Amino acid sequence: MGMHSLSMRRGGRGRQAALALVGTATVGLVTVAGMGVASAAPSPVDLLGLLQGGSDTTEVNEDLVPFTEGDTRPEGSAEVNETFGAPDGGGTGSLQLITPDADSKVQAFRLSDTPLADFVGVAAYSAYRSSESTATDVQFPSLQLVIDFNGDATGGFSTLTYEPVYDDGASLAEDQWNRYDAGSAGWCSTRVIPGTFDDGETQCSNGGVVPLSEIAANNPDAVGTAFGFNQGSGNPGLISAVDLLTAPDTTYDFEPKGEDPPVVVPDPTDPDPTDPDRDDDDKKHDGDKKHDGDKKHDGDKKDHSYDGK
Repeated sequence: MGMHSLSMRRGGRGRQAALALVGTATVGLVTVAGMGVASAAPSPVDLLGLLQGGSDTTEVNEDLVPFTEGDTRPEGSAEVNETFGAPDGGGTGSLQLITPDADSKVQAFRLSDTPLADFVGVAAYSAYRSSESTATDVQFPSLQLVIDFNGDATGGFSTLTYEPVYDDGASLAEDQWNRYDAGSAGWCSTRVIPGTFDDGETQCSNGGVVPLSEIAANNPDAVGTAFGFNQGSGNPGLISAVDLLTAPDTTYDFEPKGEDPPVVVPDPTDPDPTDPDRDDDDKKHDGDKKHDGDKKHDGDKKDHSYDGK
């Protein structure tokens, strides 16, 4: 395992300005227990409401705010676009993740300060794996939860991960959007957590998969300090996309904003360039004595409504 820093280059609230992430070649990815989102599902509006569980929706555009790219290494990329579309209820775009070689890595993390228990039964997201991927068939982008499991006591850092391959019933189908219910499934820990994860149980493949509800119950002071997606390293050739990340109170919809329309700056000598009758340089109006020097109106002593009398 290696220690990787998560540098926050954009705004966000949380306990820390930087977070350490620990990962392995296989625990670089996390997904969630699966619910396939098919075309025969309810209408987008109804489905989105079902998936959110009543939470608010925040749109995330090309700048990724309020997320940060975190520990994104050369050749790894995270881009909001329409390459793979979106799951039902997710608009037209999503967050595309690409890790072309074994050294590449990409992250999109959001700082947090939320009790771990709040993620139980709530955390979820949708993921898409392109058939153009050359990575191992079971690999999908991951969902991770950085936690402080012992509250105000010294230490307590760990990263919880979930991968669908370790959860019965999770869909691993390519070229379609799969919905993963992480909050109701098992997670792994990159560190020993006394009473929950022992030595040798710090990788999903070592039998260290524990329901999130049990992790939270065993660690009532645990707080989630960041959450988000992680892909790589050690899984070259994975081309994927993620969308509709549901966290406590908020669902994040990755959607391209596109270019802003050009700003028309009016000519100071022409207050309304679209109206030829309001051209300040038009002598017919600006110098018309019937208006500017009309004594009948401008000097009419009987007209007190404009003279201030």
